[in-house]
Amino acid sequence: FPISDLIKAAKKEKAVFVRVDQADEMGLQKFGFRKVGISVQPEEELWLDLQKSEEEILAGMKQKCRYNIKVAEKNGVIIKSKVQSSKSKVKELFSLIKMTSARQGIRPHPEKYYEKMVEILSANDEAEIWLGEHQGKVLAGALVTYYNKMATYLHGGSSDEEKNVMAPYLLHWEIIRDAKRRGMQIYNFGGVSETKKNWAGITRFKRGFAPEAEFRRYAEVVDLPVNKLLYKIYKILKRIKS
Repeated sequence: FPISDLIKAAKKEKAVFVRVDQADEMGLQKFGFRKVGISVQPEEELWLDLQKSEEEILAGMKQKCRYNIKVAEKNGVIIKSKVQSSKSKVKELFSLIKMTSARQGIRPHPEKYYEKMVEILSANDEAEIWLGEHQGKVLAGALVTYYNKMATYLHGGSSDEEKNVMAPYLLHWEIIRDAKRRGMQIYNFGGVSETKKNWAGITRFKRGFAPEAEFRRYAEVVDLPVNKLLYKIYKILKRIKS
């Protein structure tokens, strides 16, 4: 996607600024982009190699992770794939995201943010909502995107109820198996951190699936002010708020 077209679209939509994550080696400075320093996105990711066989992937997990997958299966957890990405499904997913965010001390996006994301991406078959249910209760959910041979766990969460049935473990295992069938080469578990305390539980969970994988650090984040006055006001308000 040409950067010049992105800038034209931003001006047409009267955007205040354009932000690009993972921006190194893209030559964006010549277009007027500037480093932000801090991103709202996690600084590191965990990738699982899907070019291995299912047996190899299972063998590479932590023993406790494999055990929890079997527990979920024995408890009759049902994983629903290709869920119609309606507003009701987004609402179910958002409920789980809020619960997880409250437990971990992380601030989620507004519900409409997820609605718009799902609306745009699912229209092109680039995203799906996955849900894990037990006896009619939705206990775990994930929004997964599919692009350039990579399946990415973008957003998700789990319920505060019935944690003993281990629904999130089976949920991600079925997403991994489906991603392999789609021809994806990487399952990106998304954000992790070994330094941020409020990411400890999330990181521990994801690490169980790929304990030997190295964390991949995000590249720099850059902004292009489209409306320079409003961008300046935005930056001042962000400093005051922080």
